[in-house]
Amino acid sequence: MKPIRIGTSLGTSSKAVDENFYVAEVRRHWYENPYFDYKVAAKKCIDNGVYLIFNQCNGHNRTVPHPEFWTTDRVEMERIWRSRIEEDVQLLFSLGGNKNNCRMTLINEVTKFFRTSDGHGGVSDLIWLTNLAHDQIAGRLELGSGNMEFYDAMVLGDWYRYLCRDGNFEWLDIHIQNSCDTDSHTREYTDYAKGLADMYGKKLACTESTHTKWNVAGSGYPKVLMQLSHAERIGCADFCPICLNRDSNAVLQEIDASQMEDEPCFRVDGYDRSNGNYADLKRIADEKHPVPNIGEVFIMYGIEINYVKPGSHNEETRAVQQVMLDEGYDLGSYGADSWYGDVTKGAIDKWQVDNGLMEDSIVGKETWQWIFENIDTGMLRFMQMLARTGRYK
Repeated sequence: MKPIRIGTSLGTSSKAVDENFYVAEVRRHWYENPYFDYKVAAKKCIDNGVYLIFNQCNGHNRTVPHPEFWTTDRVEMERIWRSRIEEDVQLLFSLGGNKNNCRMTLINEVTKFFRTSDGHGGVSDLIWLTNLAHDQIAGRLELGSGNMEFYDAMVLGDWYRYLCRDGNFEWLDIHIQNSCDTDSHTREYTDYAKGLADMYGKKLACTESTHTKWNVAGSGYPKVLMQLSHAERIGCADFCPICLNRDSNAVLQEIDASQMEDEPCFRVDGYDRSNGNYADLKRIADEKHPVPNIGEVFIMYGIEINYVKPGSHNEETRAVQQVMLDEGYDLGSYGADSWYGDVTKGAIDKWQVDNGLMEDSIVGKETWQWIFENIDTGMLRFMQMLARTGRYK
């Protein structure tokens, strides 16, 4: 079983952030609204050890046509967009955010905003804003992009594929939602997403799941678990059903009341209407979440490096796995997949015993130093890891 963080999507307010779970997608809309307390919501995540996916949106879903910020002056648009992204980075840092407890992502349901039929440039607009954001962030945090329905992305011209091909970002954020209404559809779309992630070197996360009309108190809940099984199967680090806690006031500012009923919401304004399914999902989340949920870092050569420890999912883990393979340790069919599961732990434990090292299943600064001094490929694998993550070029 690979670890996966389970939490909530549609975190437009602090009331919607559920500190009992392990991840939350919090949205900053372009237009401010008193019910959208994204700063308080982000702080709640970081203070409570809930991994924060901070989504800078370009508009919100309140009306049709969907309002968005845009100016036809590309120079001015770039200046304003960079300024907004920098505000977000500084906000997250001021709240105690870092590469291990948060990251950024861009524009929920972007297919609603940039359609060529509305005079926009389609996916090329998304790619442009993604690349500007990635350049502005400059490696201080990791960035995700995507966040759209598979069906819409396909109909409009395979937006996910072109985004992955031409976009600069680390996380392919997908919506396993309305398009994924059956097991066969979900398998088809998630296989497609994994293929793109593997081809273009992206990490995967599900930033929104379930269907807006599924009743999680009844027959809809097994569908949530079906979607979760596919998210886990393709290696998503996160799985975020909409509205574990629904803040009615905030939701009504987000979308038309007719589009959001109580059915997909586990809890509404504090009232559990899920017929025990909220508690069951919490049980599953506790079983599957990475341990620890928030990783630790150390500084080596002036660069921030992640510890490699049970539950890790990062390029440092991949580098250590490659060292284990170089040294002849068996990782089974998983190979160097960047996930620290039971097989990786067994190899590292045996390697530590064989070499008289502290048997703690962890690779940190001191262990890397030992690797550099005693394993021929150690420095190579370390430098390759830095290059893959953009920390060394």
